[in-house]
Amino acid sequence: AMLLPLLSKGKTIGVISAQSDRPYAFDESDRQLFSGIASQVAIAIENVALFEETKRRLAETRLLQELMQTTASTLDFDEVLARAMEILKRHLRLDQLTFTIPSSDGTALYVHSSLQGPEVVPPGLAVPLDRSVSGMVYRTGEPQLIPDVREVPYFFGVTPGIRSELTVPVKVADRVVAILDVESYQVNAFDQEDLQLFQAIAAQLGVALENARLYKETRRRLSEALLIQEVMLAASSTLDFDLVLERTVKALHRALRVERVGFLLPDEQGRFLVAYPHASEAGEAGATRIPIANTLAGQVYLTGQPVLVHDTAARRVFPEQDSTSEPTVRSLLAVPVQSGPNITAVLQAESFRPGAFGEDEMRIFTTIAGQLAVTLENARLYKKLEAQTAELLKAYRELQEVTRLRTELVQNVSHELRTPLSLISGYTELLLEGDLGPLSPKQQEVLQTIRERSAGLARSIHNLTMLQNMPRMILERTQVSLADLLRSAIAGFQMLAEKSGIVFREELSADLPPLWGDRERLELVFGHLVENAIKFSPHGGTVTIRAWADEQWVYASVKDEGIGIPQDRLHLIFERFYQVDGSASRRFGGMGIGLALVWEIIEAHGGTVTVESEVGRGSTFTVALPRTN
Repeated sequence: AMLLPLLSKGKTIGVISAQSDRPYAFDESDRQLFSGIASQVAIAIENVALFEETKRRLAETRLLQELMQTTASTLDFDEVLARAMEILKRHLRLDQLTFTIPSSDGTALYVHSSLQGPEVVPPGLAVPLDRSVSGMVYRTGEPQLIPDVREVPYFFGVTPGIRSELTVPVKVADRVVAILDVESYQVNAFDQEDLQLFQAIAAQLGVALENARLYKETRRRLSEALLIQEVMLAASSTLDFDLVLERTVKALHRALRVERVGFLLPDEQGRFLVAYPHASEAGEAGATRIPIANTLAGQVYLTGQPVLVHDTAARRVFPEQDSTSEPTVRSLLAVPVQSGPNITAVLQAESFRPGAFGEDEMRIFTTIAGQLAVTLENARLYKKLEAQTAELLKAYRELQEVTRLRTELVQNVSHELRTPLSLISGYTELLLEGDLGPLSPKQQEVLQTIRERSAGLARSIHNLTMLQNMPRMILERTQVSLADLLRSAIAGFQMLAEKSGIVFREELSADLPPLWGDRERLELVFGHLVENAIKFSPHGGTVTIRAWADEQWVYASVKDEGIGIPQDRLHLIFERFYQVDGSASRRFGGMGIGLALVWEIIEAHGGTVTVESEVGRGSTFTVALPRTN
């Protein structure tokens, strides 16, 4: 005899045997021959096994593909489950197939109602959680493969003759939502490959179940959103209170189809809630007056807490006064319409059916009431705003008239002063030059004072005219040097500074870039800043003029050691005609136009003006202008 192993990938999968009635019938050549035959047989056997495995995998793939197509074909889970069970029975030839779902309180499993036919467990059968394989799987979330149910103490037998069972959980996000159970009349009818297949099937059914739930939830949410949108559109289309209530009631009744829905508003005495006419199928009106005391609606109005009554027959609250004592009204929902601490109304719905309202309706009504509260508050604010708008319009027109009169006054004053001032200045110059005869030193001193004051008045008139025309002026931009502008301002007020004992300190950077601006108006800006610094500085003080630049801006600052500006006045000093001290007995003169002119000129150049000040320690005005390169 000669025995040779059948080897496949180093593993013995069988034995080939050759026998003879003659001694020494086989030699080495026979062994080599049979060894080659054994190798070929092993390969053939392995190919057959692979072919069978491939056929099985292909069948499983087709089964799962068909299930996937079925679950994707509809969002009705009952229809999906019925189709899936039919597919499984057709492909797998199962003895018993059951799909169970937990009860709402999670205390039992029930056979799904979509399973019909004599070969399945009766629909609606309750499967105990503590005495069944399905209950064990539901509690643990782990599948059960039972080779022989007689060896399992918690087997729940329904169909006689069942010997083996395979049970897998149907999960959604690690939460067991159903149980898929298959049984056989044979012992050891299922193996690990069957377990993997049914786990894949359960996963598909879990997806279908979740999709159906999400679809149902989405449809419900969409219906709620459309209702809220309709109510809000109706409410937001007008600010008339009565029209808002009327349109809201019609929209709610049309969408919810309840017998009565409406609003309860407090009367002027605060003793009753007056029912806004209810929209109903019969077109009837609800109760016209409901006492606030000792009623459900009054409780909602007083406490601001909603009330939901599923069955008025089981809950009699103040029956002698409550509208729910009507025998036809079986369920009630009332929510407050509240804006801030104030409750303006009660939104109430009534039905002749018990249990007509639940938490979903409570949420919808609460949302609608909240939105309506905003709408009603908007109506109140709208009326108030209308009154304020009328007052503001009146004030604006008065301000326009004042501005027009002020403009005319400035134009007239400037025109009337310019001619006589020119004559005064001209005769003063003639007198000072001696063209009209010799003058004594005292006369020359007086005329010099007249010349200075006339020049100051001329500058004020010029500034006033320029300020008045500033919004309409076009800047004549050229390339200018900031250092030249500052030195020109210093030179122009050097005599005034010496007379006041003021010393100028210059800190001008040597690499200042050129500016693109209106030279005449920029000279006016820095002249005003330097003049103000001298005016408000103490005798013998110092005025510091600095200039520097960064990558985007060119800066110039004028710092004095004067009286300073109170912090609460800093935001006003650039206003036209504003003066920190506007009294008739003020120490410093001026018309309050210099800084306003500075602000508007710099703003027209695309720059900014800032000020830092401390009372008694001086002020620093900083101008920032954009670089040209």
